[in-house]
Amino acid sequence: MQDLILKGPKVEDQVSMGFGEYFWLTAEKFGDRIFQIHAYTEATQTFGRVKQKALRVAIQLRKFGVKEKDVVMVCGENDLNDIVPVLAGLFLGACVSCTAPLMGLYDYEQSFASIKPKAIFVIQRDLHTIVEATKFLDYEPLIFVMGESGEYPTLSDMEQRETEEESTFKPVEVNIYDPAFILFSSGTTSAPKGIYLSHFTILSGPCRLNNNHRFVLDTPLGQFCTLFWISCLWVTSYSIVNAQPLIVAPSIKTERYLELIDKYKIAHCFLFYSTVVNMANTELSILLKYDLSHVTYVSWGGTYIDAKYILKLRKIFPNALVYQSYAATEIGAIPFGWRDFDQEAYNNKLLSVGKVNINTEVKIIDIESGQLLGPNQTGEILIKSPYRMLGYTNLDSSQNFDDDGFLKTGDIGYYDEQHYFYIVDRLKQGFKYRAMNIFPQLVEETLRKHPAVDEAVVFPMYHEVDFSHPAACIVLQKNAHASAQELSDFVVKNMSEIHRLRAGIKFLNSMPFTASGKIARTEVKKLFFADRGSL
Repeated sequence: MQDLILKGPKVEDQVSMGFGEYFWLTAEKFGDRIFQIHAYTEATQTFGRVKQKALRVAIQLRKFGVKEKDVVMVCGENDLNDIVPVLAGLFLGACVSCTAPLMGLYDYEQSFASIKPKAIFVIQRDLHTIVEATKFLDYEPLIFVMGESGEYPTLSDMEQRETEEESTFKPVEVNIYDPAFILFSSGTTSAPKGIYLSHFTILSGPCRLNNNHRFVLDTPLGQFCTLFWISCLWVTSYSIVNAQPLIVAPSIKTERYLELIDKYKIAHCFLFYSTVVNMANTELSILLKYDLSHVTYVSWGGTYIDAKYILKLRKIFPNALVYQSYAATEIGAIPFGWRDFDQEAYNNKLLSVGKVNINTEVKIIDIESGQLLGPNQTGEILIKSPYRMLGYTNLDSSQNFDDDGFLKTGDIGYYDEQHYFYIVDRLKQGFKYRAMNIFPQLVEETLRKHPAVDEAVVFPMYHEVDFSHPAACIVLQKNAHASAQELSDFVVKNMSEIHRLRAGIKFLNSMPFTASGKIARTEVKKLFFADRGSL
C-alpha cells in the first residue's frame, strides 16, 4: 500500500486479436468439439457448426450493408441461436449489443436512441415491441427474426444460405482496444446507460498469462442468462478461448442445475442471487442425490448475500472455494479476488470480496470531503485498471473518473487491516435521516440476524420534516413469527436509534426478482407504497 492506495500484483495481458477472431481460431482448431449444450433439451452444437452458421449470417449482413463500426443488436433469450448473430456481427468488425429479457417498449426506445443499431435480431415474442420502438428513430434499422416470420428475413434462412464466398471469408482484423460490445448498466439507481467495452477488456481474463492454473478446462461452463450481462460475456470468453463446452438456457431450476453439475462434472459454478438462495435452501435429501465433490469454484456477484447462505453453500460444495465476488460493467473486470489468502481469513471473513486483484488499484474516499481513508473507514470505492470501459454512448463519462483516472464506482465499502475488502451499499441507495447517513444494506444485514427473518429490503420514505424515514419489506422464515415493532426494536438495539424503521414494515410472502436473479428493489418499494397510494 502506498499513500492509502492498494495495488494488486502486476501480470502480463496477452490479448492478441478480437473476440470474433478468437472464436474463428478456436473453431478452426477444434471444429468437432462441442461448443454449446442446451440445459434442458441437451441438444448440442460444435464450434465448427456455429462458425459455419455465423459466417453465412455475416455474409448476408454484409450484403444488407452492415459494416465495421456499425451496431448489431441481439434481442434473444439465451438459447443455442443467440450466439450466431453475435459472432456474425463481430466477424464484420461491428459492435454488438444484447438486451435483457422481457424489456418493454420504453426500454427498447431508450436503448435504440442511445446506440442506433444498424441491424436487430429479435425473437418472435418481442417482434411487435421492437417494431413499435423503431418508429421513434429517424431511420429504419434492419430487422431479422429468430424464429418464423412471413414479413421479415429470418436467422434460419440466413444460416442455411450457401454462397461461394464461404470459402474465402475471413473475419475482419480489429484493433483490440476498439469497442466490441455495448452493455447497459442495470439501472438500479438511474436510467440504464450504454457502456462501450473493448475486445481487450472482455478477453483479458482467459488470455492472461498463467491465469488458467485453477480451471479444469475439459469441463463445461454454465450460462443461464443473456449476454446483456458482463458476467455472461466473461463465461463465454473463457469457453471460446479454452474451447470449453458452454451449457446454455434462459434460466435454470435448482435441481436441474444440480443434475447438470453431476452429469457433466461441472467444476466452476457462477451463480445469481436467486440460485444461491434456492440452492442453499434445498432439502438435504435432494442434495444427496448428486455428486458435487468435483466442484472447485462457486461464486456470485451483483448483490449482497447473507453469511448464512455462504456457510450453507460451503457445506454443499465441500471441496470448492465458495465466495462473494464484486464487479461492475464500467470496471470491465473483477477488481477483488481470493487468489492468495490464508485459511483463517477464508473461514472468518465470509462477507469479504477478497483483496485487490491483478493489475488493479483501489482507494476509499470520504463521501463528503473526498479525502483518502484508511483501514476500517467506510467511504466510496474508486478503482483504476486497464480494463475499464471506453465510455458511455452519447454521454460524457469524464465526470465518472477522478483526476488520477480512478473510476467512481458509486459503491460504499472499506478494507480491514489485512486489506480484505467489504462492500457496504450503493451510494445512491444510501439516504439521510436528520443529516445522518443510513446505508440500507447494513440495516438489511442486521435484520437478517433476527432468527425470524429470511430476507429484508430497506429503503427511504419521504418525510416532510426529516426528509427521509427508513422503511422495510420483510419475508419471514417458514413458520416463524415476529411483529413490526419487535423487528424495529431489534434494529435499534443492534445499530442505533437513527436506524429505527419509522416509516413502517410490510411483510411479504416472497421477494420479486429481476431477470438476472437480483431482488427487484423497485418492485419491492412499489409493493410497500401500494398501500399508501404513492411511490
